[in-house]
Amino acid sequence: MKLYHGTAATLLGVIRERGIVPRGEESGNWPGLPSRDGYTYLTAANPLPYAYRATAAGGSVGLVLEIDGSQLESSTLRPDEDYLGQLAIIGQTADRAELLDRTRRADPSEQRDLWRDSLSRIGTVAVEGAVPSSTIIRYALVDFSKLRAEGGLYLDLRLISPLEGSVHIERYREQEAIVREILSALLGGTSSPYWPFPPGLGVEVRDW
Repeated sequence: MKLYHGTAATLLGVIRERGIVPRGEESGNWPGLPSRDGYTYLTAANPLPYAYRATAAGGSVGLVLEIDGSQLESSTLRPDEDYLGQLAIIGQTADRAELLDRTRRADPSEQRDLWRDSLSRIGTVAVEGAVPSSTIIRYALVDFSKLRAEGGLYLDLRLISPLEGSVHIERYREQEAIVREILSALLGGTSSPYWPFPPGLGVEVRDW
């Protein structure tokens, strides 16, 4: 099982020394949802929007890390609280404020057995503590400035926004194939209808 993490390239040195560590109480990637202290988050195939957010909306170089999930201790895996928040309001008429409140109040440690559901239904999973650097297989440096120069509107509106929106129970399954195709093109140095950039443009893939 391969998993992925998106962040800023400036953290590469820290990750080599300490692994992928929890953000702590710093601001999260999404407005209204602070980071959950003590957890690191991984995705099945959708690290790009997280790298984009971590670099001030694509203002610098992002980092996409590929991880051997089979080397992670299963006892440390938890459902993403985004999944738990969505699960709590299924079948209800709830606005965004209610969803954010349920997400903030969700405790992944109390429903730890749902981590597989979280991974399969919205493509994300939480890890209690750090992800050891020894589990990382390879990484990609993603220069968002070069991608934006080639196709700015596509990058911002047709690529990042839909990818962010796919972290949702009702959308992930229908968009999973597209998400995986984008990741494959990014890491494989190819183009696709969903990654219409020249092969290798702005992306450098290296073994760990």
